[in-house]
Amino acid sequence: MIILQVLKLGVAIPARTLIFAWVFYAIAVVRAAEVLSAKHAFAGRMACNAALLIVGSFLLQSYKQMNQYRDWQFETREISKRIDGKSGPIFATGQPMLLSSAMRAGIQSDLAFQFRLQQLGGRDVIICSTDESLCKDVMDAAETPASLPAITKIEGGTLVHFPDK
Repeated sequence: MIILQVLKLGVAIPARTLIFAWVFYAIAVVRAAEVLSAKHAFAGRMACNAALLIVGSFLLQSYKQMNQYRDWQFETREISKRIDGKSGPIFATGQPMLLSSAMRAGIQSDLAFQFRLQQLGGRDVIICSTDESLCKDVMDAAETPASLPAITKIEGGTLVHFPDK
């Protein structure tokens, strides 16, 4: 199935398709351990150790992947809660991907913040670094806050300010 996916779409395949490879590999190793245990004790033990190594590696990778995004999810939920009661458009200045939680999660674009707030609250966010024409008035009203990210109610909307560097 993975080979067909690669042939159909190229080499870029979703990460979840690797689960099929893990499952098939584990089945092959467990079957090899069963066959080798019947004839050769040492080879059977090595195959059993390989099966345990596969399980341990899968558990470690699952744990790492689950915790990688936790801080980013928590921080964006908090921002969404603080913005929830405010009306008007939401403007974001600075670069959301420079937050420590975004860097740990591997966020590669400022648009991730825009999509995340849209997912959490159904609100559109205007990223001022990508659409400067809509943010001229906002940039003049923006003050550099002491703590980042800062949420400020401005005339005509809400401003979320992130670090620039």
